[in-house]
Amino acid sequence: MIISEYVFTIDKECSFSKKKFFLKQKKSFIPGRIKPIDDKHFLFTPSQERGKASTGSMLIYNKDKRKICSGRIIFIIDNNLYYLKEIMEKKINNLENYDVKNRIRFLIDISGKNGIAGESLSLNFNKKKLEKFIFDFEALGDILILEMINYGFIKKNYLESFTNKVFQFISTRETKNNIRFGVKLKDLRKKVKLRNSRLFKLIIRKLLKEEKIEIYSDRVFTNKGDLLTEEEEKLINKLEELYSKESFNPLDIEGLAEFLKIDKTLLRKYIDILIAREKIMPTKGGFFLNEAYLQYIIRELRKMKVHKPRFKIKDFKEITGLSRKHNIPILELLDYLEITKKIGDDREILV
Repeated sequence: MIISEYVFTIDKECSFSKKKFFLKQKKSFIPGRIKPIDDKHFLFTPSQERGKASTGSMLIYNKDKRKICSGRIIFIIDNNLYYLKEIMEKKINNLENYDVKNRIRFLIDISGKNGIAGESLSLNFNKKKLEKFIFDFEALGDILILEMINYGFIKKNYLESFTNKVFQFISTRETKNNIRFGVKLKDLRKKVKLRNSRLFKLIIRKLLKEEKIEIYSDRVFTNKGDLLTEEEEKLINKLEELYSKESFNPLDIEGLAEFLKIDKTLLRKYIDILIAREKIMPTKGGFFLNEAYLQYIIRELRKMKVHKPRFKIKDFKEITGLSRKHNIPILELLDYLEITKKIGDDREILV
């Protein structure tokens, strides 16, 4: 159960030697204890949740429910933020004289690296006042708003520490048995215990922009470019050998994974590397065309062009010897590469 604590100042000198008091504001009559912060400021800690108070005028009653003084609540602490108390007590001077903007500034100044939840802001300021000032602080670069509904935030200078935490986690968890499997993007936020989705997305974008990480098939890796482990190089070479000949390889991702005895999710990373190295090209059919076989097709199309500048699918089958299932995706890739051009049911040879 969350019970808020109240920092208040009194209108005139008053003794709080007794242990039990009541804080009264409008219809709320809240029992609790009072701890002095200095001569003017006091902390009221409710002993139970019975009514709620807000910033503004209030009264203090003794255990016999007799009024002993009046004062003003100037700050409310959500006791989930237990670390605030000690810091606040050192910086409390003249808070009652702060305007709204400076009170928000005070809250930012004493917040830890995790910032403050919107609940604590809303305890102290109404929504209209927050809307008027909170975006000014983000524009100045002081804070990073994580939740737009209730204005939860962190200090911007702590973004780097969160980013380093995520990067270090990826670095230490991406390799198993000398092979970099990476970390599943969908699991990463949960594993690094970042509950805020906006903060997590900002960190991922920051790491990508700084080229510290790379993402293959929804798995995150530290960015080592083409630097692979010895085991990975063997897998890459084995995969490349499958596409080194002037012939068609009908295997899709699942077929390749089964042939190479490797997890298909990890295999996508190596496929991406070969595509980046321009060793293979993906087709809509789910298989891959290698450069050697593509050059073979181009040579055969040039020969055909001499006597037949336009051709049909059945003519193309004479070149490849493949079924329609494979020929259609290959022809679509050739259209994309501007080697052929589809005109009705025919195709024109452009090379």
